[in-house]
Amino acid sequence: RVACGDAGRCQAAAGTEAGVKGSTALGHIAGGAAGAGAGAASGATCLHALLAAVEANPEEQELLLNIARCLSKLSTDSRCLSALEAARGAPLMLLRTAERHCCCGPLLLRLAFVLGNATTCSNGVRKELGGNPEAHSMLLHLLQSQVDAAALGPSTQAAAAAPAHAPTAQAQEACTKLLRLLANLAMNAPAGRALAARPEVAELLGRLLGSFCFEAAGELTLNAVAALSNLAYYRDGCDESEQQGANQVRGCCLWRRPQRMQCTACRLWCLLHQSGSMPAKA
Repeated sequence: RVACGDAGRCQAAAGTEAGVKGSTALGHIAGGAAGAGAGAASGATCLHALLAAVEANPEEQELLLNIARCLSKLSTDSRCLSALEAARGAPLMLLRTAERHCCCGPLLLRLAFVLGNATTCSNGVRKELGGNPEAHSMLLHLLQSQVDAAALGPSTQAAAAAPAHAPTAQAQEACTKLLRLLANLAMNAPAGRALAARPEVAELLGRLLGSFCFEAAGELTLNAVAALSNLAYYRDGCDESEQQGANQVRGCCLWRRPQRMQCTACRLWCLLHQSGSMPAKA
């Protein structure tokens, strides 16, 4: 694309439109590449082309949305996830893209889905994102924005009854995907300790579990409990930090007052819940 006067703007617009149409077509190829019996090379080729397009067009939201749709299909194939792990820096680039376009719900959902799949299957991706403090901050910023957008609190039942395309329902789904990513990153010990030591993590999880019931948002609460369980594992230094004073930021914040009481209450609620999955995760 050339940016020089009116002609440059026309070329840029034409290039973006062609990219959008091309990425739509590539989505059909990606779906086939991720399907049963497809060659690993075709899926990896699609993946590398899509990642290159993301890097070259960081501001083209419509194009990025089509790319994210393609990546969502590819992320269900283990061979494509191996290619993503091998593309160093790509997971962080996708997370940065999600934060840059956090107001575009469909794009955020798909990128969170891709990263959730990647961190579920790939220890390398968990290490890459888990070892990067910038990734922690971006993830928590995204989660905070979606928690706020989900209008949590007394309106939970109304939110659950909202249409699937409503902003509140979309924000709840985004929270679900981001919580899965948070729980996966916490499986990496350095990342788990770093995230567990951040007070805003305990606050967010407590707010989520205190605002939703399982009947209204089952998958969201399950993922919140999974994240809580993974992070609560890291109790290193929590007793010492309390003795050293409130200004010390060490150990798991989930086990400090008042987060400790909030965490205990949430886990007790999960243990008493009738759903078979909830007590197991608690």
